[in-house]
Amino acid sequence: LLYGVYTIYPIIASYWYSFVEWNGFGADRTFVGLRNYRSVFADPLFWSSFKITIIFMLLVAPARVILSFLLAIVLNSPKLPFSKLFRTVFFLPVVTTTAIVGVVMQFILDPSSGPINAILMFLGFEGGVNFLGDSSLALTTVAVVYVWKFFGITMVYWLAALQTIPQETYEAARIDGAGFVQIFWFITVPLLKPFLIIISLLTIEDTF
Repeated sequence: LLYGVYTIYPIIASYWYSFVEWNGFGADRTFVGLRNYRSVFADPLFWSSFKITIIFMLLVAPARVILSFLLAIVLNSPKLPFSKLFRTVFFLPVVTTTAIVGVVMQFILDPSSGPINAILMFLGFEGGVNFLGDSSLALTTVAVVYVWKFFGITMVYWLAALQTIPQETYEAARIDGAGFVQIFWFITVPLLKPFLIIISLLTIEDTF
């Protein structure tokens, strides 16, 4: 019942609202057919936003999938000390409020007093870098922050996938003389291919 009220109904209603002229507040709703869609597709701002969204997805999704996979490989090692602590540290940004992350990152990336620019100026970059104010850097900067913020979710996906590989398979490979690289390419990667598709689709959907 709750799923129907809070998920199914809003989805159906959103499609219906796209076919009517409505200010979002009043009771007057006029059916206009596809006029709203024609207006959107003729609006250059829509296509500009669409292009930026695609670029953002192409920057974020591969970075989240690949980097979190490599980190999950390291954190899944039974020989790594404090592995649970490291997993918690990398997952903390996920549960941190987005507003707090925005305020903190605005301070960190501040062109005049932020710590990153302080380091850059110490290294010889005069005047610092306006990460959020420069149109050529803003999208990349936001993408990096986004990857850091939601990196932990994808990492958990990969850790769960790695748990499905029996340790006996790794032990048998080691007994046969396989090294880390051979185990990675011929055991881990092939067995995780189905999960790669699922995790990639989840990450792309989350990015959109």
